[in-house]
Amino acid sequence: ISICANNKYYMFGGRGAGPTGRCNALAALDLDTLLWEEVKSKSGSAPLPRSKHPLTRYRDKLYVYGGEAAFAGEFCTGNSRSSREIFNQMYVFNIKSYSWKALSTSGVPPEKAVPCARRGHTTDLYAMGLKNRGPILLVFGGSGPEPVKSRDVLLNDLWAFELDINKWRKLKVK
Repeated sequence: ISICANNKYYMFGGRGAGPTGRCNALAALDLDTLLWEEVKSKSGSAPLPRSKHPLTRYRDKLYVYGGEAAFAGEFCTGNSRSSREIFNQMYVFNIKSYSWKALSTSGVPPEKAVPCARRGHTTDLYAMGLKNRGPILLVFGGSGPEPVKSRDVLLNDLWAFELDINKWRKLKVK
């Protein structure tokens, strides 16, 4: 949930704050002065409060993908767990224009598949992209909702999000 850019250390969201125990604030630590500031958006809406999501930088943009909302109800009772929303939307914050944008995404043909909602996953940026087609954000694993028992299913999949065209591509892991 943190990344460095322009001599600032950025953090977005997380647990332990706000009325639901999650927040959606973007904060920056100035590495010269060691002072924190909340980064206010000039346009667009920030993602909903969340935790267990990565923040990835490419050039002047910070990407937020996935994560989980606060639990609804009791955390755990007997053989069931409380429900929570797990996200699969991609957001981008432009650190020059101070603007948030929810990206409209889709999968590449012919399958047009997109990854399932997830939390606790990892992301990394690969600037050269697939076959030098442009930068990609790699998304691996995490956990997602198991629809029958409201328990998590562990994910072992790898996806590429092509930043220039906002398209998902499932990669085969050998």
